[in-house]
Amino acid sequence: MTSFTKTIRLKYEPLWEASRQHRFIQQLIAGTLPEKVFRYYLFRIVII
Repeated sequence: MTSFTKTIRLKYEPLWEASRQHRFIQQLIAGTLPEKVFRYYLFRIVII
């Protein structure tokens, strides 16, 4: 029997990978995300 987490991970793998390819994430990983963009992102989290 496959675990719940493994089933979900396999089912949504394409979405997970697509999100990892987003420009924001790629720049964050590379250390090239402009500070202004990061501050805007953090501000949005605090407001929501």
